[in-house]
Amino acid sequence: MDKIEEKLWGKVQKHAWIFDVVPFLRFAAVCNNLAFGVVTEKSDIDIFIVAKKKRLFITWAFVNFLTRLCGVRTYGPDTAGRFCLSFLVDEGAVGFSRMAVKNDVYLANWIYYLNPVVDRGVGFKIEEKNKWILPIVKQDKFILRKDHLKRSFFLSYLIGRLFEVLMFGPVGNLFEKLFRSLALRRLGKRKGAVLLKDVVKLHENDRRVTFRELYKKSGSENFISFLRTLPKN
Repeated sequence: MDKIEEKLWGKVQKHAWIFDVVPFLRFAAVCNNLAFGVVTEKSDIDIFIVAKKKRLFITWAFVNFLTRLCGVRTYGPDTAGRFCLSFLVDEGAVGFSRMAVKNDVYLANWIYYLNPVVDRGVGFKIEEKNKWILPIVKQDKFILRKDHLKRSFFLSYLIGRLFEVLMFGPVGNLFEKLFRSLALRRLGKRKGAVLLKDVVKLHENDRRVTFRELYKKSGSENFISFLRTLPKN
């Protein structure tokens, strides 16, 4: 691990408590370049989030507010070393085959290299729903890595559960509708945005087909090794 990676993982460790405070958050994991180990000084920290079913937009609202409040959320040109929260789903949408393109080597490796920050029983669901990736990543079994984070967030965990109690039942349903309406107004006009009841996906530039073709032409046996041969932006 180089110094840039160490610095970014240090930021994940320092601010991981935020994800424990967020109500109805059931899984949060580092993904994309930091999980792949192919970062530069300009890299952000991509975080994938899974919320409790029917509580996706409460989770979206809280995690955005807290990361903005702490000054660690990507905003405009300020992206380096900050958290990018562009992909959230609820527990019912952790099977990603419906989102895959043909021989989706990028998505398969994206799933395989997820590195959990918070996992409240969702990791095994991701494994069960995504066994289709194993032949693509050339592995026999799924391994959710947990080697970059030391846990010590009991107080923030209790605060998060208190928020869940306060937003139980009809109160939570009301907040879910309110925050979904807010998300549709704020994010609905973004190019490439996917806003469903169980999915929030905001990446504007889907390059999976390009990566697939470049990887095929490279003749490389390992996708991560292939990524490391690409020019660094």
